[in-house]
Amino acid sequence: MEQEGLLQNIHVLNLIQDHYALVVLFVDDRKELEPEAKKRYSELYNEPIRNIGGLNSIYQETQFQSRFQPYFVILNTQGKVVDEKGYSRDRDEFLAFLKKGIE
Repeated sequence: MEQEGLLQNIHVLNLIQDHYALVVLFVDDRKELEPEAKKRYSELYNEPIRNIGGLNSIYQETQFQSRFQPYFVILNTQGKVVDEKGYSRDRDEFLAFLKKGIE
């Protein structure tokens, strides 16, 4: 089962819709940043941040020390990490991951 299919699985979808605020950050988004935002510089990559994908990539790596794609993070209401998970095709494994955030 492909990742898109996994996220569209009725059991996964219901759990997400009933218990989560879903935020998706695309690291391959090549949309240019606004002129003010282009002034940002990545110490991590030693270059200017040029697009939204670059900004999201740096955020993921600095906040979660990960470059996995796709990458899932469950945060509690205080913004603390409950659990993190990289790519998975296993529906039951992914459901178990999601349930950790509602226990």
